[in-house]
Amino acid sequence: MKYIYLSCLFIIFSATQLLAQSGVSKSPQNKNFLIEKGTGQVCGSCHGIAMKCDTVIESHPGRGMLIEYHFGPDATPQAGALAQDFRTWYGDTIYEPTKLHWPFYLNMMVNRLDRGAPYGSTFIFGPNNNQVQPEADKLVQEASPVNLYMAPSYNPTTREITINAQAYYTADAETDTNYIQIAITEDSIISTQYDPQFYTANNGFNPSFNHTNIFRDNINGFAGDTVFSPKKGTSISRTYKYTMPAKYRNISCNPVHCKLTMYVYEQKKPSGVQSFAGNISNATRSNFYGDALTAVSEVGSNNFSIYPNPTNGIININNYDNINYTVEVTDMQGKIIYNSSKLFAQQSMIDLSNNSNGIYIVKVKSAKGVSTQKVVLNR
Repeated sequence: MKYIYLSCLFIIFSATQLLAQSGVSKSPQNKNFLIEKGTGQVCGSCHGIAMKCDTVIESHPGRGMLIEYHFGPDATPQAGALAQDFRTWYGDTIYEPTKLHWPFYLNMMVNRLDRGAPYGSTFIFGPNNNQVQPEADKLVQEASPVNLYMAPSYNPTTREITINAQAYYTADAETDTNYIQIAITEDSIISTQYDPQFYTANNGFNPSFNHTNIFRDNINGFAGDTVFSPKKGTSISRTYKYTMPAKYRNISCNPVHCKLTMYVYEQKKPSGVQSFAGNISNATRSNFYGDALTAVSEVGSNNFSIYPNPTNGIININNYDNINYTVEVTDMQGKIIYNSSKLFAQQSMIDLSNNSNGIYIVKVKSAKGVSTQKVVLNR
């Protein structure tokens, strides 16, 4: 596992200057939101909480994303089917109960905001106390000081990904120092999960649970890259290379199921729960083959997986919970090119080979929510 920081262009432009060969928007935009939460394979409530996070994300299409960090006692590998280790050094450092960097174990933060007493950055998300939805509702109405863009390309032979990451400040940053971070998450990891709320057989241990949004690594190091004194008109262009390992700890990695989440966060505070990292100003998400503007993201679901990506025309959809669903496929202009009747099968196949190469949006809709994914057609 390695990451290489290839280039750093930090240029101050006037507000009227153009960005050369840039995909980043210069028009002011509102914030996207990133939900970060702790989890573990023996956490009985985590699936339900993740589904509620998905519901919040689905209420603002293209504006929210989720990262789940396995840490703490519920993520400790155990004997037999629970021997897989989803933990990471970064996640373990976030948790560190003796230091209380981010006290959100089995709860969450939205854009790393400190809600104050009594829980600081911890969001209680029980059945009758949803603090995540109003926080997301508020954030998507707030102006972001920075727009983001990234264009990744992946070489399956070398397992190397190259990322062109760009940022443009439409307003002065709220702190003197910002940090650019790019995280890798992975979906469609099938493993045992304690899930008594939704799986009643085998004492509640689901051997075929579909893990999604699982944090794997940071492309550009522990804290990301520093941006000093970002003012209105500041333009940033950076290129990274990263070689995907065959495994993270003892769990295989499939780049087809991985996503990149780019976010900018502010200078940390001298004390309190944000002494580890400051607020997130904006975020965006992409798979390994597309590009992502600030206003484009993907929604994952614990119930379905969509693959391969890219595809030569055939898309497979796995239905892990044996529930009814429908599938809608649109192009990037919103034109519907495929719309299924109600489906029941554990696996369905869609043929897009008669369509032009490009990026398509696949939506799988069921009683448990909507899973949305960008798919690259490359025949």
